[in-house]
Amino acid sequence: MKATLIILAGGKSSRMGFDKGLILHKGKHITQYLIDVNASLFSKVLISSNNKEYRRFKESVIPDTIIEIGPIGGIVSCLEKSTTDLNVFISCDAPFINKETLKKLLLKSIDSNADIVYSKHGNRTHPFPSCFNKRIFNKLNRLILSGERKMSSLSEFFKTDYVDFNNEKKDFFLNLNNPDDLKKIS
Repeated sequence: MKATLIILAGGKSSRMGFDKGLILHKGKHITQYLIDVNASLFSKVLISSNNKEYRRFKESVIPDTIIEIGPIGGIVSCLEKSTTDLNVFISCDAPFINKETLKKLLLKSIDSNADIVYSKHGNRTHPFPSCFNKRIFNKLNRLILSGERKMSSLSEFFKTDYVDFNNEKKDFFLNLNNPDDLKKIS
């Protein structure tokens, strides 16, 4: 399938105290673990980060073109560089993401022709994992330049659909935000 996996690793990691994408998980950096587990589903992998250390993973590292605006900055920067219509975004601090669930996002994106497909669990919408169609790049860039920063408001501007992951364990959406969270994956 022609699609790009994009790992968002550009956060400040202030609560963790060190770069979360470099956490060791199952004997390797979590970013490499996520690449190894999921890359076979995709034609390309990009890493969204301003940290040059991510070059060690042998994938293209895309810095934010507009800095300090959160994950939306990484999304628009990677959409600009992507060569595929379908682009699946995952967070570097989500160790339980797997290609079976990412495939569901891709299939929903194709079936619904949505601009954005978000994940849902119960009544909660999760910004990641998600699938963004490259066709929204220009409009998204204009929205950002006009001051839009909230992921949650994008559904007001783009055709949005959802994949319900109610059958997944709740920890499927675990994000490693602080040192105590590391105990949940050891």
